[in-house]
Amino acid sequence: MGIGVVYFIRSRKRLGWEDSKLLRHFAIRGALLVFLNMVQTYNWSGSRWMGAESKFATTVLVALGVNFFLSAVVAIASNHAYSAALKKLETRARRRVASGRSSIPDIEGAATRVKLLRIVGLLLLVFALVTLNLLLVPKPTPNGTGFAWWKYMIYLPGQASFFFSIYPPLNWLGLSLYGVAFGYIMLGRKRGPMENISLNVLCGVIFTIAFVVVRVIGGFGNVNPDLLPAPPAGTFLNNPFLTNWQTFFNTIKYPPDYAYSSLYMAINHFSLAAFFLLPTDVVKDTASEGESGSTTVAKLRNCAQYSIGFITGGPLYDYGRCALFFYIIHLPLYGILGWITLQISPESWTVDDGKGGKLLALEKPGFFSVWIVGLFILWALCRWYAGFKARRGPDSVFRFF
Repeated sequence: MGIGVVYFIRSRKRLGWEDSKLLRHFAIRGALLVFLNMVQTYNWSGSRWMGAESKFATTVLVALGVNFFLSAVVAIASNHAYSAALKKLETRARRRVASGRSSIPDIEGAATRVKLLRIVGLLLLVFALVTLNLLLVPKPTPNGTGFAWWKYMIYLPGQASFFFSIYPPLNWLGLSLYGVAFGYIMLGRKRGPMENISLNVLCGVIFTIAFVVVRVIGGFGNVNPDLLPAPPAGTFLNNPFLTNWQTFFNTIKYPPDYAYSSLYMAINHFSLAAFFLLPTDVVKDTASEGESGSTTVAKLRNCAQYSIGFITGGPLYDYGRCALFFYIIHLPLYGILGWITLQISPESWTVDDGKGGKLLALEKPGFFSVWIVGLFILWALCRWYAGFKARRGPDSVFRFF
């Protein structure tokens, strides 16, 4: 999301958008996400949910909506700071020429230094916000409702007096701004695919090392580490996180701490490196049928080209350009498919839920059958919606989905 904010601002600036129009755009998009969250989670029936009478829940849409706008504010502010700092350094460089201390003003060097300062400043802000997650998390209370409701709204996950907080916005602002910082790194200079792969692999390695260090040291950097059971005798450093592999990799995202943030940023960067391996253009084999060569090799080449085309222009591509539409539709769609499955064969595809009802079971074939069928339906719907919104104007609300 953070990277997308940076790219969007750049593209709209080229179209002549002012900062006020950009901020209004991001405010509307963010408010829409929060509104959709309220519609989806509001407790219309008044039933008890998560053990309490919650009016609504703050899902990932709330964190995305609020941080979408805040990330844009920070990005636009950093653009102004960048321009001001660059102007100051350029003036200083010209003065050096005028005074005879330099023959040519180092404008390019000044721009490089300011770009670096902006990225470093954003990364320091990211580190401070993720650290704040650790400092603000209190020790658990027996009933989990011993804090003011506004704390749950801003930074504390858990059950508040009248709603359930899952993704408080402040918890995720740091990682959103990391996307902004990385967006500016990507825009800093043009890179080829191999350079982008190297950059992301390097970032992935750094985050992996950070995760291992945080886990091996234990303690600060992990949310409430004292809640873990005591490790067996002989555990290295008497560290409960080193008891077994499951404990080592079981990170907490409520809120995201050092361990979670570094582990999943490493996975993100390695994934980006893998995607940069894919060619952007898939060229079909144009060899004539009579041309000499191995038929097997040709078939393998065609198979590889088809596979790459399926990835770069298939479901992932269509899901990605309609991500919010996908998210909204998948909830009722899978509810309907699950209900149909329960009616067809409740015995072979379900287990008892302990309350007299049935649930699709992960170990039964019905679970994955419904999942795969749903993905194909969503693919068709997303491809249709992508074409629909492409025909709307650039300010159409349909484009936000």
